Amino acid sequence: MTQCPVCDRKITPSQSPKCYLCQHPFTAQTDEESAGAKKRLSFEIEQLQGEEVELKELLERLHQEQDEIKDRLRRLDEELVEVETLLIPMRTAFVALIPAEVTDIDTRIGQTEEKIAQLRRLSQAVLQRNQLSDEIDQLRAKVEGLSGKVAAEAGNVPFERLSDDTIGRHQRVPEHS
Repeated sequence: MTQCPVCDRKITPSQSPKCYLCQHPFTAQTDEESAGAKKRLSFEIEQLQGEEVELKELLERLHQEQDEIKDRLRRLDEELVEVETLLIPMRTAFVALIPAEVTDIDTRIGQTEEKIAQLRRLSQAVLQRNQLSDEIDQLRAKVEGLSGKVAAEAGNVPFERLSDDTIGRHQRVPEHS
């Protein structure tokens, strides 16, 4: 026994001369007690062997049923192909009996559905264009605001003095011969 039948914890045999499950001390078993234990074990073995036979029979039946179902499915697939083949001439004849107006109406319905699909695609494109246009307008507004700030800052830069300083530096540079 590896698990406790009560709490389902792992059982580790103790080293003491007691039963690790019921904690009763081991004593020399009499022939009657030993015979009882052997009977219990042989009964359990018989039960397990009986269950094994039953499970093997059950598995065999399940395999047979599975094979029967596969065969039935294969036959049904074959019948379906036969029926589809038999329907081809009937469908062709039926199409010939349909008035031309029905065919024209069906064609117009298909064309109208395609136009609707195109209009939906165009609508999506227009929505996307509008969103991009709004983003462009926002970016232009930001650029204008920043341009105004740049122009204001540019007015504070002393360009003439910086230019004079630069020219003066170039004139003072000694010539090397």
